[in-house]
Amino acid sequence: MYRLFSPNFFASNPVRFEERRIFFDTLRERQYQSDPPLFTKELSSTCPCCGYPVFDIDNGRTDSCLMCGWLFHPPYSKAEMKIALMDARKAFENDLIARPLTPHQPWLGWNTAIDLRLHMVLAAAFNSMVGESRYETLEHTLDLCHQLLSYQAFRRDVGTRLWKSHHEALEGHQTEAFEFNEDEVENTFFQYVDADQWDYLNYFLFPFHCLSPSYDPLTDLLFNCGVEKIDELDPKDWLYFVVNLQVDDPLFLFVVDDDNGKEQVEICDFTGKHLGMLPFLRSVEILERMEDGETFMANTVSIETEPEILRVQIAVFSCTEPVSR
Repeated sequence: MYRLFSPNFFASNPVRFEERRIFFDTLRERQYQSDPPLFTKELSSTCPCCGYPVFDIDNGRTDSCLMCGWLFHPPYSKAEMKIALMDARKAFENDLIARPLTPHQPWLGWNTAIDLRLHMVLAAAFNSMVGESRYETLEHTLDLCHQLLSYQAFRRDVGTRLWKSHHEALEGHQTEAFEFNEDEVENTFFQYVDADQWDYLNYFLFPFHCLSPSYDPLTDLLFNCGVEKIDELDPKDWLYFVVNLQVDDPLFLFVVDDDNGKEQVEICDFTGKHLGMLPFLRSVEILERMEDGETFMANTVSIETEPEILRVQIAVFSCTEPVSR
């Protein structure tokens, strides 16, 4: 699932509009017919413009699709509707934006670099679901999309308030007009977001996985080993790694103290989520070399899953750049 956040994945795994709309319409019908509900996140409809699901964000639908911007109650006559909808679909396929830009839309989360990347990640995640039948994968991906769309809804709300506040001050001659500053607006968003509480928002905000660490097996590789204490993960985190972790994913090594105050080497994914520990003797070796100023990373070599069992083999190698947590 890490790869869903890579621009390469989005470009190389397209899904046609009709194919995704049919899939998500069918998925929504399955959820409505299921008792108890099939998924933890309710799919309230499928957008007629982009063909992706619409969640009932915070128990209240917004006036437009958070993916493409299509108005749920557009101001068109029946004669105009078909042309407007076709134009919006074409615009979304080309630019991931269905509505023409207006001066205040950057404040609402439409055409900044981070917004366009957010749309791309969401489209890639939804596309990965089309044709998928495994419940755990569908549930996990829906949770990912719900978190990112919730973040998008939050950005729209904050952006609207910033826009109104600025123009009220401008009309009252309390401030001068100024250009939209993406960095300033982003800083405002991040002041109110606790990304640590949302695993998948962490993916989006800190996409270290898009950097594929490489190493020379002859000069950089120290050893291959298994990750220990995976069985101590709580069920939610265990499932997180079962669904997300793939071969060649980067892993990071951090020094931590155990219950007795002794240093050990912890293994985490790029968001800092704990996977397990290095074996004791390997941990001692890494700690000694860290004292000499070396830094280390790891790659996932193999993953084995059985009912209630997860085994992960990693390759530990030295790297030139220090890794901080």
